[in-house]
Amino acid sequence: MHTRAAVELDGGSAVVRQGAAVLHARVLEPADAMFTLDSAARPPPENPNAGIQRPAVEVVGSARILVAFSPGVPSAEAVPAPARRALSACA
Repeated sequence: MHTRAAVELDGGSAVVRQGAAVLHARVLEPADAMFTLDSAARPPPENPNAGIQRPAVEVVGSARILVAFSPGVPSAEAVPAPARRALSACA
């Protein structure tokens, strides 16, 4: 994700705020994965992406990455985990 919004990281959770809008993200799989905040800066002659940052989930090797996004800043108990199914089941 690329964003100009303010980003707060807390291990496997992230809160993205822009004005009154708030988006909460929580890593569900892999359970030990954490959010990182990377620079989106680009060298000339590309657009320098000033003020842009990239919240990301990085894993080593092959893994299924599942992140739940919800508006607002819910507690972990307030938002039930989404149903998990294989990507092939969505086709």
